[in-house]
Amino acid sequence: METVVIFFIAISLFVVRAEILTDSMSRNPEYDNKNVHPTKTLTTLNFRSLLQCATFCRSNINCKAVFYNLGNSFCQLLSACLDPADIIGKQDSQGWIYYEFKKQKCNQWHNFNQHQYKLDRVPRNFTASQVFCSSLNEASYIIEVNSQDENDWLVNLTKDICGSSGEYWINGHDEDNSGMVLWLNTRKNASYTNWYSNSPDHQYETCIVSSIDFKGEWNDISCRELRPVVCELDAI
Repeated sequence: METVVIFFIAISLFVVRAEILTDSMSRNPEYDNKNVHPTKTLTTLNFRSLLQCATFCRSNINCKAVFYNLGNSFCQLLSACLDPADIIGKQDSQGWIYYEFKKQKCNQWHNFNQHQYKLDRVPRNFTASQVFCSSLNEASYIIEVNSQDENDWLVNLTKDICGSSGEYWINGHDEDNSGMVLWLNTRKNASYTNWYSNSPDHQYETCIVSSIDFKGEWNDISCRELRPVVCELDAI
């Protein structure tokens, strides 16, 4: 009888802990037992429980998700909520379960300075991203960044609210590798730029991306590359 009581107490404690965990993090079994690109892994530690693993993640400003192994108690901290493009195979061992911080309504339009913004994390080339944004609304276009405040707000949207990392398209071209940017929606030269050190640095790379991990700094790349996109909509 004592054994049965202890068993039910243990189950009850597990359920309570799971409820506490899921207040801030959500399960996504799609990524269970998956191996991710090394750039997404912050560190791997050992904790006695999933709750301890998740709590440690919350204390790390760069941690957005975790893998926890129920068999060996290993806790792997991740720098971003995972996308299919982050997966490079399967883990060498089984028992890895995936949790990520709940996204704060990432998939809706967000307001800033009388404009609306929406991140889509599916990688596309530049032209396909233009088509995607216009499919959301005929007046929507790839983001055009016009100030440091707007840049910083976008970093918060993509990194902190949506849990993303890497780069996303911005709606400008640098045709002559001079650093002068022409915005494609307004057809005006940019008065604000945020180039990464020594960029632009490739004559035939006319498209531009903003790096979430480097405070929104810009880099020139080929328009054929695949990246997520932030779409922008002017206030109506």
